[in-house]
Amino acid sequence: MKTAIITITDFSNIGNRLQNYAVQQVLLQMNQEPKSLRVRIDMNVHKRFKQQIRRICSIILPKTLYRKKPASVRFTLFEQFTRKYILEKIYVDKNNSFCDVKMDKFDYYIVGSDQVWNPNYLETNLFNNYLLTFATPEKRISYAASFGVSELPEEWKKCFAEELSKFKAISVREDAGAKIIKELTGRDVEVLIDPTMMLNADTWRQISKKARVRKREKKSYILKYFLGDQSEERKKYIQSIADKNGLEVYDLLDIRYREIYTAGPDEFLDLIDHAALICTDSFHATTFSILFAKPFLVMNREQEGMGNMGSRIITLLSKLHLERRISGKIEENQIFECDYHEAYQALEKEREKAYTFLKKAMSLE
Repeated sequence: MKTAIITITDFSNIGNRLQNYAVQQVLLQMNQEPKSLRVRIDMNVHKRFKQQIRRICSIILPKTLYRKKPASVRFTLFEQFTRKYILEKIYVDKNNSFCDVKMDKFDYYIVGSDQVWNPNYLETNLFNNYLLTFATPEKRISYAASFGVSELPEEWKKCFAEELSKFKAISVREDAGAKIIKELTGRDVEVLIDPTMMLNADTWRQISKKARVRKREKKSYILKYFLGDQSEERKKYIQSIADKNGLEVYDLLDIRYREIYTAGPDEFLDLIDHAALICTDSFHATTFSILFAKPFLVMNREQEGMGNMGSRIITLLSKLHLERRISGKIEENQIFECDYHEAYQALEKEREKAYTFLKKAMSLE
């Protein structure tokens, strides 16, 4: 059975590339023929597309960083990772829309995971792509899709309600998303774990690559990965943990440290796997900390224009009984503890739940 994956293709976002790979691998394990579809804009309007991508990326990375050469290196490494590990079908269209291209025939179109329905990222063409308006309703499935916000702006509610009502099967990644869909359509939908958590640690290690900084440095370290701002108070707190425990601090988004900043998705896996502690506001840094059985601290994200980004992390930690890993809820002498036995038992049940959803959605039962 041929199954298309529709998701964000972002060569600046680690979690985006890894969740795309994970959806593909889950479908392969189910004996499907997955292909990630990507529409590439016609070169006649390349400049407008480049500006659009820069605007989206600037939500995560400051513009000054995006323009500098290290960001180009990072972009290239993400592109190389995609070519090596993700099975893609690329279409070309002047409007950057699947609605205008003649596609191969697929049995199902699966949108997700990632923040495919985040209103902060959507424009008309992207809305059509991520709500699968080009596909017939009986072929539309969402797999752990995310809104990334706790409430939709009023101007988006009508079109979301209309299109989501047509889906054959819907699952989302966080409780807030299920609530939005219930309010819009009256449908009760499944809340599933992120696809990255469907693969175990050993599977991820197969595509992991030793980070360049680890080849040169042999020191133990705290890995920081904050997509939002870092207050001086937060920096001092993390540094104090490092000083007390004789650890270095590696900041994955500090452009001053080229080897770390330009790490590709495969090096990111290695950096998480070998960190003494991970401090983050990132959803995917949290998921991989759990998968690799690493101690971690989740801190709130404070970033204007991003909405309530914490809902998906809170949903995940609640499902796996790991709310204690939220900074402020954990005692200092427990920071480096990582007994996830109960979490892994819950994770196995969540994996079974996700497979059951997909089998039913694709009429495999």
